[in-house]
Amino acid sequence: MKKEYVYIFMLMFFCMETKGQMLSNVEAIESGGSLSQYNMIGKKRPAPEVFGNYYLFDNWVLADIHLEAGNFVADQNINLNALDGEIEIPYGDEVRTLNRTKIESFEVENRKFINGKYLDASTFKDTFFEVIEEGAVEVYCQYYTDVRPPTYVPGLAVGDQNYKVLIKQNHFVKAHSTLKGFVNDKKANFGYFENHAATLKYIQTQKLRLNKIEDFITATKFYNSNYSE
Repeated sequence: MKKEYVYIFMLMFFCMETKGQMLSNVEAIESGGSLSQYNMIGKKRPAPEVFGNYYLFDNWVLADIHLEAGNFVADQNINLNALDGEIEIPYGDEVRTLNRTKIESFEVENRKFINGKYLDASTFKDTFFEVIEEGAVEVYCQYYTDVRPPTYVPGLAVGDQNYKVLIKQNHFVKAHSTLKGFVNDKKANFGYFENHAATLKYIQTQKLRLNKIEDFITATKFYNSNYSE
């Protein structure tokens, strides 16, 4: 009987002692106590933020703007918002958007951007394309934004906990008055140069991969420089 009393007393003491030590992980961190799960954190993680820039240029840039009916505006500070395609300008303490339907093209630091409606791109009307190459075969670039989600892995505590804005590109090719999206297809892209022996030889000797936009642009520059009707 005495042994039973001793057992019950020890059990109650153990439970009280255990109860006194059963802190939550948050409390354990803040009080300096021991943790049962080391991968837990003591404070709420701040909500993810969005980092990056929706604008094509880091700051305002000077542009020469060509309007409809041959009108022209020189040295206007602008930036291109790649999220919605708007051209923005500083206006006193505010930022205003220009009426892009009235803009034919604009030039920034030897880079030319043209309104899609002048490329017969009805799907991309009033969207601005950068002119990469002009000639018998033309190459254009459209900029747009994408948001990369957090890459953070809690169990490993690695990666980025925030969203990040990325500026991405779509390329288009225009030949014979038709604007088409660039495709990663070697055979299809050879078709732009199939009747020009010098370009085909150049592609072969330079080992250009026409399913890669960079190599396709290189081939196009050579073709336009050596093409004659």
